[in-house]
Amino acid sequence: MRSYRENGFGLWALILKESRRFVGQCGISIQDIDSKKVPEIGYQINKAFWNRGYVTEMAGKCLEYGFDKLELEEIFIHTYVKNIPSIRVAEKLNMTRRKEYDKQVTPDKFMRHVVFSTMGKERYSS
Repeated sequence: MRSYRENGFGLWALILKESRRFVGQCGISIQDIDSKKVPEIGYQINKAFWNRGYVTEMAGKCLEYGFDKLELEEIFIHTYVKNIPSIRVAEKLNMTRRKEYDKQVTPDKFMRHVVFSTMGKERYSS
């Protein structure tokens, strides 16, 4: 709710049309990626619903919304380098792999993360 108050956007509930069951969330929020505040697509889905294309579909809708409605210039996804399913989502969305960096996840622990992004002009140019 804070993201909606501060930025005008945030996460959406992922609800299956057929059963009206809540299975996860996906949306755009402002995240700190390598010391820079940027709009990022984030998602979490119940493991029972993995590998069905739901996250890729929702993340694609987030890109459309971010570029068409919010008029963002660039949108990011970042994830742990060993999180292959999340990396595949970014790749399926034709996002560009920008870099890797060491993200501090606890005061004494860093984990390697990969950063993907796409720009509106990249997405809509032929």
